[in-house]
Amino acid sequence: MNRARLSFLLSAGFSLGLSACPGSTNTPDTGVPVPDVTTVADVLSDAGLDTRPPPYDAGPPPTCTIAAEARHIVDRPGGNRLADPSQLLAVEGGYLVATKYLEERPASADGGVGDASVDSGMIVPFEIVSDRSIVLPLGADGAPRAPVTLYEGAPMMTTTSPPRLHRTPTGALAILQEIRGSASSTDFLLRLHAAAVANDGTASPARVIRERVALPDTTVMGAGIFGTTSRVESVGDGGLVAASPISILLDLMGQNARPTDVLLTNSWPTEVFEQRMRTRSDNGAVLVYRRGTQMAFIPFDSRGVPEATGTFDVVGANVPTLDDSAALGDGVIGAWSRNIAGTTEVHVVVAGNDHRLRLDQELERFSGEGPTVVSVVAAYGGAALVWRRGVDMRARVRVAIVAPDGTVRVPPMDLVSAANIEGRIAVVSEGRQLTFVARDGIRADRWGYTFGRACLPSM
Repeated sequence: MNRARLSFLLSAGFSLGLSACPGSTNTPDTGVPVPDVTTVADVLSDAGLDTRPPPYDAGPPPTCTIAAEARHIVDRPGGNRLADPSQLLAVEGGYLVATKYLEERPASADGGVGDASVDSGMIVPFEIVSDRSIVLPLGADGAPRAPVTLYEGAPMMTTTSPPRLHRTPTGALAILQEIRGSASSTDFLLRLHAAAVANDGTASPARVIRERVALPDTTVMGAGIFGTTSRVESVGDGGLVAASPISILLDLMGQNARPTDVLLTNSWPTEVFEQRMRTRSDNGAVLVYRRGTQMAFIPFDSRGVPEATGTFDVVGANVPTLDDSAALGDGVIGAWSRNIAGTTEVHVVVAGNDHRLRLDQELERFSGEGPTVVSVVAAYGGAALVWRRGVDMRARVRVAIVAPDGTVRVPPMDLVSAANIEGRIAVVSEGRQLTFVARDGIRADRWGYTFGRACLPSM
């Protein structure tokens, strides 16, 4: 089997059974030294890694007059924790939050579902009570409306994914995946669903748009939705799975916008991890991903065809994982974090569209606060990198702003206090206003979401 096919399949985010308290501080953290960016750029240039890019022009600062706030908005009693919000999308009149809810309960002795207590140390079988792909609509002030279930996997004994939302003139198009078993099992099921979601959160019934195709990495490009994914082709002797990397192009209703999907076998790298498709300023797209310990990317033109330049590896930066990325101007900005022996690091890597390294910098490190995850979103000044620091009542949202020319325009600073938030922070930027939703834990048996917003610094 083609190595590119196997590696792409493994990176697709599923298993196919292959054998073989509100308030803002808005003060920089002076306890964390930030290296001088000019010196870093000089070192890179002297090493022949890059010529100095033209300075990024952010333009005049937009006005922003909102009061910084963060408040608990959704309370899920008991049961399992809510999943991290996978996406926050701004729509007319409010926001849409993409997430998932999985509820399990201990199986009772007669094979049903119950709440019977069990002795400590005993292996307890669990039954899935609910596995739902959900959109949570919010008003412009963050007030939650009734959540909308796009698909319920439990009756089909399938597992669903959080939906991926794509802005449309009337709201959003949601794409989600359901999967059952492994590719070599007789009851294997893998398919994509699409549903139109209105600005107020009402949704059309989900419909199947692809069979044996994994959830794609997608972005809105031009008048359509473009992405890359993998398609299961066959299962051979011994359960060996053959899958091909493909690109898809949909219209904003979820219909196929070209006669067939395009095979990418001959142009696909052997390793693709933590990939994210991002729209470029020239109406093309770029798939940003990690290969080994390097950030890499593949540019696509406005037709969704890989450019002749091929795959770019960003040489010179160690990237053990890739939390998130953004493409803007003439650069690609990636962020990663890790927690080793209680110490957490937050890093940024910037490369030009010619793949040359512009910045490789540790933004900050801290101890005793657990792992964090960095989100990256295009914002005033370049890209806003957003992560959590602190735990319990001391939790807060941190932000740094990095330009595509490799300049750290705003070093790490507290944006707003956000008690009890955890996990990945879903963010959206509108001018200088940054809005976010994060999972929180207000008690041991109750979990929910926090909504917050604040103004980015005007620099």
